[in-house]
Amino acid sequence: MRKTKLIRFLATLDEEEFKAFKKFVHSPFHNSNKQATLLLEALSNYHPDYEAPTLTKKAVYTKIHPKDKPYHEGRMNQLMTQLLGLIKQFFAFHAFQKDTFQQRKLKLSAYRLRRLDKAFFQEADQILRSAEEQPMTKLEAFLAHRTLFFHPATPRYQVGMESLDGCLRGLDAFYLEEKLRFTALALNRARILNESYDIKLLDALQEEFGAAIEQSPLLRLYRDIIQVQLTEDQPLMKKLADNLEEILPYLNTEEQQNIVALLLNILAQQHRKGQEYLKKALFHLYKMGLDSQLFTEDGVMPAVIFINCVSISSANGAFKWAKAFMEEYRPMLKPEEQPDTLNLALAYLHYHQAAYQQDRSSYSKVIDYINNTSFSNVYSSYQARSLLLRAYYELYMKQEDHVDFLLDFTYAFQRHIARNHSLEPTKAATFANFIKHSRALIKLRWDRDINAEKADRIKTAIEQEENLFARSWLLEKTGELL
Repeated sequence: MRKTKLIRFLATLDEEEFKAFKKFVHSPFHNSNKQATLLLEALSNYHPDYEAPTLTKKAVYTKIHPKDKPYHEGRMNQLMTQLLGLIKQFFAFHAFQKDTFQQRKLKLSAYRLRRLDKAFFQEADQILRSAEEQPMTKLEAFLAHRTLFFHPATPRYQVGMESLDGCLRGLDAFYLEEKLRFTALALNRARILNESYDIKLLDALQEEFGAAIEQSPLLRLYRDIIQVQLTEDQPLMKKLADNLEEILPYLNTEEQQNIVALLLNILAQQHRKGQEYLKKALFHLYKMGLDSQLFTEDGVMPAVIFINCVSISSANGAFKWAKAFMEEYRPMLKPEEQPDTLNLALAYLHYHQAAYQQDRSSYSKVIDYINNTSFSNVYSSYQARSLLLRAYYELYMKQEDHVDFLLDFTYAFQRHIARNHSLEPTKAATFANFIKHSRALIKLRWDRDINAEKADRIKTAIEQEENLFARSWLLEKTGELL
């Protein structure tokens, strides 16, 4: 029973929500099935964990039925389905209670249906006046004016018709904002996944609404993000990262998350292309996201964010910050992800520490952390292997008797990628290309006929490779050979 859909839904309720749901189920307006009420009462003893071994269908069934009534699987399943239906209704009801605009919108519909015109226009007037005190979204403003315009009692041919003007202004504002937002998101996906999108009217919109865009911090931000993705304008990219701190407080949480995620992807992609100066901006952006609590949801932080924060802070030499971060945010990782995530994060920290301190022996710690972990996440396992290859290179590259070992490792890594098809092809290609260029670098290092021309060819190939992991490191090592 613990793995049923009903229990999964119930487990999402906190204590206050669970109390509210009990009131909901006890109310005859929402529920007339007394057995569903008894079932919820029986299950309330197990809330919120639902982990007790006594939580079985038969055990719960005996609590809500007379002892002389034998257990019936069909009846129990039917009762659980009925309670599941009630919790779904409760979710909708709970969300509706928090959405004052939807409540007012449905009031308007009810007033119009019942021909309560005076109440309709009073409510519509209140909605539009309240927008001055607590601004509505562009869509809400349009819908409010639209409802008012189409009411049968609204004169269609009067001078200065505010509802029609409001519809036109609201629709333009809504379309402009959403068009810029989703264009920025589409361009981001296109760059990451090699997808293509048919983006129409962008130039015409920016020409027609240039002044409106310039006056809005959010629209200006999306416009610049679009421009950066289309042109890879480095000065504008740096300006965006530097000025975001001033704009972020004026945006709501959803907009903050969108903007920070977009910029992180754009800057990280450019950083992977060898723009080393962006690592400072990336670190600053991650710190801003943490300060604004954009990287956690319900107290949980994704493993990839945790690893990225440690990696980029360590790449900037902020080792004390990285250690303090791990200590503070470790409890926010999912328990099953903690071992892999912490070991990979520590491997990154020691890798960058070894590079900063120019202590080749410290790369042994990186090797130990990775070799003592069996990574369950495919992308993390690829990250770990690529970091392991770099650590091996730094540790053994000056010893000719380890060349075969290094080359064998690249072939083993290559076979691992070829066998595993669960990673998105573009991401897999970045690692495959990393292996290819690493192997060429290793062979060049011990080429008896090494010369600048050969090294230049490898450097050019690395620079021109479209999808490549650890490009900066490969260029750095090629530069050392040159």
